[in-house]
Amino acid sequence: MKLLSARRCFAGALVGTLMLVQVGAAGAAALRVHSQLVWGTDGAKPEGQDLPELDAKLKGKLVHLRWKNYWVVKFEDTDVAGKDAKQGNLAKLGKCTVELRELDNGQLEVKLFNVGADKMVKHVRTVCEPLDKLKNGGTIVIGGDSKDTWNDAWMVVITKSP
Repeated sequence: MKLLSARRCFAGALVGTLMLVQVGAAGAAALRVHSQLVWGTDGAKPEGQDLPELDAKLKGKLVHLRWKNYWVVKFEDTDVAGKDAKQGNLAKLGKCTVELRELDNGQLEVKLFNVGADKMVKHVRTVCEPLDKLKNGGTIVIGGDSKDTWNDAWMVVITKSP
């Protein structure tokens, strides 16, 4: 009887260990994020430009901002896995690069860079947000004034990929 109990205990421990390994592997899966370079303006879409309007759900999250129109200049999906930096080029009108990196403390580090006409790369801003924010449907928005047009703005909108 004791031998049977020991076998059950061992079998139960083995199954439990296998389940933990599977959960651990699933938990280590890459987070796929959707980064969008967005132009905020009160003006109309420029003629000849194929700029889609920002998704209504995301536009609703930007209701606290003052602009009437939000045009998506470019977007890219990027995997954020491990501690290695992942880069994505977001620029179509002007040049912008975003670098995404998972930190040891469970945060997502987002670095924005501007590439000038002289090919010089300039660091614009770095923010850190909890990865759980994106995993739970949250949004990270980083923006600033447009240097080209008075009263316009640019922003990088980062969400979990659908």
